[in-house]
Amino acid sequence: MTIDARDLRRFVLQDDPEHGKGRRGEVVEAISRSSFSIEYVHVPFPYATPAELRIGDTFGLFLKPNQSAKRLFGLDREVLLWCSTYGRFQAKDIDVLFKVMEENGTRLSRQFAILVTRYERDERNVLESEADLDSSLVHISLQELRANGLDALLTRHLYSRDLFDVSGAAVLAADFFGRRDLIDRLVSEVEVGTNQIGVFGLRKVGKTSLLNRLGERLRNSGKVAVARLDLQWSTSINGRPEYTLWAMGESIYASHRAIRSMGDFRLFGKFDTFSDIPSPDSTWEWFAHDVMVILSKSRRRVCILIDEIERMFEAAEERGFIRFWRLLRGLDQQQPGRLRFVLGGTSPQCAELGLINNEDNPLFNYLQLEYLGPLQNEDTGRLLRTLGSSMGLDFDNSSLIWARSQCGGHPALLRALGSTVHDAYAGRVAPVLLNDASLARLEPTLARRTAPILDQMVAALEDQYRTEFDLLELVASGQLFQYREYVEIFPGESERLRHYGLIGAGDTPVIAIQQLHAHLIRRKELQSIRIAPSRLLSSGSELGPWRVESCLASGGYADVYKVRAGDSVAAAKVLRGGHLSALQREVDALSALSHSGIVRFMDSLRASDGEPCLIMEFLEGKDASKYCMPASAPSTRDWFRWIAEVLSALESMHPRIDYARKLESRESMSSTEFEEWGRARHGQIHRDIKPENIMIVPGRGPVLIDFNIAVLAGAPVLTSSSTAGYLPSLPVEWSPACDLYALGVTSLELAAGTRLSTCSLDELVEIARARHGDAVGDAAGLLLASPGSGAGAAAIRREFLRLQPGR
Repeated sequence: MTIDARDLRRFVLQDDPEHGKGRRGEVVEAISRSSFSIEYVHVPFPYATPAELRIGDTFGLFLKPNQSAKRLFGLDREVLLWCSTYGRFQAKDIDVLFKVMEENGTRLSRQFAILVTRYERDERNVLESEADLDSSLVHISLQELRANGLDALLTRHLYSRDLFDVSGAAVLAADFFGRRDLIDRLVSEVEVGTNQIGVFGLRKVGKTSLLNRLGERLRNSGKVAVARLDLQWSTSINGRPEYTLWAMGESIYASHRAIRSMGDFRLFGKFDTFSDIPSPDSTWEWFAHDVMVILSKSRRRVCILIDEIERMFEAAEERGFIRFWRLLRGLDQQQPGRLRFVLGGTSPQCAELGLINNEDNPLFNYLQLEYLGPLQNEDTGRLLRTLGSSMGLDFDNSSLIWARSQCGGHPALLRALGSTVHDAYAGRVAPVLLNDASLARLEPTLARRTAPILDQMVAALEDQYRTEFDLLELVASGQLFQYREYVEIFPGESERLRHYGLIGAGDTPVIAIQQLHAHLIRRKELQSIRIAPSRLLSSGSELGPWRVESCLASGGYADVYKVRAGDSVAAAKVLRGGHLSALQREVDALSALSHSGIVRFMDSLRASDGEPCLIMEFLEGKDASKYCMPASAPSTRDWFRWIAEVLSALESMHPRIDYARKLESRESMSSTEFEEWGRARHGQIHRDIKPENIMIVPGRGPVLIDFNIAVLAGAPVLTSSSTAGYLPSLPVEWSPACDLYALGVTSLELAAGTRLSTCSLDELVEIARARHGDAVGDAAGLLLASPGSGAGAAAIRREFLRLQPGR
């Protein structure tokens, strides 16, 4: 209920002086000096224990903004302030805060919530990572509240945080804009319709975000069990259709508690890894059996959201693709309407071809195709104004018109524009009114910022749909007569450009995105002035927003440069050959890895000569090969520390079955949880661990680099995704054991102070034992034995720490 002054005073006086002296009063006093007023007091019952109710450890306040707060922070609803007096992070803080916001969804703002705590500063990142709120979280301490006041803290936090910069696909509803009609239509089709669906669009246009929102809508309705399969991850580990079928089965099994409670499964939930299946060819029969078990025991529909469908279509075994979809289509026909598929991808080719190698394509005429084009004008304005208003950036009507013409309603370009404006007005303490003139002054900066996005947008066309790309370049260069001649011959290709939102809908063909038009012209100009192919980029050369400072290394398949953009320094790896579209997919997967022992992947773009380029974290230090010499080999203590830290990095990227099973224990998983589950279930394999691919960074330790990007991007290599001598002799699948064995060889080279190329593996072991003792030899032996023992990085790391002398 709304609280009056008398009730508020009673609430303050009830503060237990023994356990929380004056804390309620401190918070209430701070709010009285702000541009908010207290409208309602929320006690944590029924979420709190009796002891917590007695001492008042937690409570919530609904804050009503006055006109000043509405103007400062773009608010139109009340804001939740949740106060906790625990001395350290408690997961229940987030759980209760989330429940209160869900129960008061129409009353409370979704732009942000405030959490006031006594947590130490170094614990706040833990809080941020645990938060699964559908809004931004402002986390401040009681001490800060006393010293600075609520308005100043909110301004500092909200105005300094770039809400436009969303890493990866949008998961929270607060980060998702537009496409409401499409999502409503897809939800209806999945829940009551009969059509299977394919959603296709350019990269960075929001396909994965749309699948996330669709999954959340279906999950919340309770009518459908929703499974997710990201072919980005599964096909990079194993491209066999049997593996994809097993991964799909694991996703269905994890989708809902009711499914996991069913018995009689032969495949689903039975094997921790694909290699545990005694006869992989049995996967087909067992999958069909288990799906029929689910459909016979439950009346609930099962919807499988499949992202990056082209990854499977591009796999070497096209016959496997046909068999895979024949099976699924057959199961659908046996139980019409019970199995629902929503496929997402860049290329609809998988559904457009009637024949594949002279065999009928089971996806042909099976999907209802939806093209994901740009945001409508209204949604463009909503994205910029909603996010900008919370950051002190007010976009007027003229600025929205300018933004639409430059960005064409493309979500990633609009967000890049917002981030450009945010950076340009850094340090603001009051709202900034933006018009078309103020945005036009930022166009050169915007062009540099959008270059990587634009490269990625057209990469799929350039790599896979050359005719469409040629048509686009004709329009960009003003060759309209030739364009119209081509359209007579290729009407379907021209129509696809309109579906993607690249060509306007009028009679005169124009590029619908001015940033793209200018980008294509600049590319043509750079290509025309290039006198001869040059292996190395000179100092000052541009790579999107980056400028080359120096060449760090040059090899047969790639050159690495130190590059700079403003105050940011990075390393740029320019690959010879390969496709940017394929490279970007790998970067999307690898950029999700977060560990101090793994190099941070930042972006991908195209160099001026057309070669794909990877932008990654710049590391100071030497690679481990420089320590594989007698004079520079690490001490026994450093050896144990370095290898243990690499094991920690591998543990974070390899499959984590225990964590995946923990997530499966929930009734159903949100989009965020399903994404975490997929990464934990499938993980990533480095594939090329050797001394040259481990950087020893002062003050940080060993860092894994070069995740065989050249191979994954399709560039030619001399060996099969690894370096000779670093794989076990027995043929194995790409599994964690491959990385662990390669680390075992690498560890022996470091311990012996010599390379495998100069002696045998047995001799490396003998030299290592002679230099450091049996503990080093035994520890390295654990890594070499991993293909047979099945021990993972976590178990071996624990044994490493036990064997370390003087631990």
